[in-house]
Parts: sequence; C-alpha cells; structure tokens
Amino acid sequence: MKTKQTLQNLRNYIESNRRVGHTTAMIRGAQNVDNVLVIAANQHHAAMLHRELPRAEVVAITSPVCMIGKTKPLVMDNQALWEICGGALAEIERLETRIAELSQENVSVEARRQ
Repeated sequence: MKTKQTLQNLRNYIESNRRVGHTTAMIRGAQNVDNVLVIAANQHHAAMLHRELPRAEVVAITSPVCMIGKTKPLVMDNQALWEICGGALAEIERLETRIAELSQENVSVEARRQ
C-alpha cells in the first residue's frame, strides 16, 4: 500500500467534500452509543461537539494523553482526521527531502573519492 498516496486521497476527499454532513453523520452515530470516545481536531471543536454529545467523552487530538487508558469505542471527527493526514504528509515530505539530501551528499562523497 502506498501510504502517502492513501493519506493524500483521504485528505483531498475530506477537503473537497466539506459541508456534506460528515460531522452530522458522526454526531448521529455517536448519539446511539452510550459510552463513546470522540476525537476532535482541537479544544474549541471538542467543546462544540460535547454540547451535541453530552453522554460522550470528547477530547482534542492535540492532547497528548487523550486516549491513554480508555476502552471506549472510538469515533473520529473528519476535521481531526484531516489534521492527522496533513501532519503525516508533512512528516513524510520532510523525510523524503532529507533522504534526497543525504543521497546527494553520498554521491558527492563518492565523487571526491574517485
């Protein structure tokens, strides 16, 4: 599986299909579960979702310990998923750039040896 392409496709899908009802569908589904953990993109969005889902535990993905020790069904808001994909893509691109730099340095070292 091409992870980078999968992340790009998912992020592009979410971005190009804004305002089609992702969050509404997620809320309606989570309302049917007694004990659910909802992951939001940030604290502000978590507070908004908690108003809609008072029985759910809603946490921001930006909290480093938000899921530690939890054993509830997980529901991911589309904005949080978009953010996660973006962060992963940025890290992949940073690593690809670094690999290219190291490869170029290696070529330069080999050329000087000859």
